[in-house]
Amino acid sequence: MVSTASPNLRLEIPAPGDYRGNWDLIMARLIDQIDDAIAGTTVVATTGGSSTLTEVDYLEGAARHAAVTVTGALTSNATIVVPARSKSFVFLNQTTGAFTLSIKTPAGATLLGPPQGSAGVIRVAATGECTIAAPYVNVATGAVTGVNYALNTALDAEIARAV
Repeated sequence: MVSTASPNLRLEIPAPGDYRGNWDLIMARLIDQIDDAIAGTTVVATTGGSSTLTEVDYLEGAARHAAVTVTGALTSNATIVVPARSKSFVFLNQTTGAFTLSIKTPAGATLLGPPQGSAGVIRVAATGECTIAAPYVNVATGAVTGVNYALNTALDAEIARAV
């Protein structure tokens, strides 16, 4: 039999008859991956340039995690590339240096990420569009950072259906 991948988190959906006598193994792996998707954090250390969150069907990958902490002393602007899958991420920008953090999908437009010392929720649509789903908040002061929300009717409709 041939397993397939779930559309959003790329979790394994075993085919009928797969893993006979070994369901404990697949269940343990799936529970770990679901835990990462709900509450896991991955750290991306960068000095700038482009960093891609990995995504591999059925296996561990940074793109499956709920939160992304970006660290490093930036020597140029940094871009984090996320998969074009329907998913929300909490981004925490713990970088230093006089440069910015951006988020994008492989073929999508670049979205300015949270400023240094701030966190924010980024929503990625299956179409590859990224939008800010909640205001950026400075983690030290609690101050809301001024954000220019981009209008995106397709993504707005998707978020409205989910709420």
